[in-house]
Amino acid sequence: HCRALFRKLTGVSPTDYMTQGIIESALKLLENPNISIADVALKSGYNDQYYFIKVFKKNTGITPGKYRRNALLNE
Repeated sequence: HCRALFRKLTGVSPTDYMTQGIIESALKLLENPNISIADVALKSGYNDQYYFIKVFKKNTGITPGKYRRNALLNE
């Protein structure tokens, strides 16, 4: 019941909502070239950087490495 109410209010599941917040935090971390992608994954709560990359790409459409390159080019 709570999940259905949450989805009705936000338009997304609780899990998707949490993932969106984690990805938003990861975006900021990725703008720092001194933090490795593996460390960004760990700081984001993912023990497996390859799973982090998969989740990141699913939610943003690009890999963390590509996001970082784009962010650094746009500075």
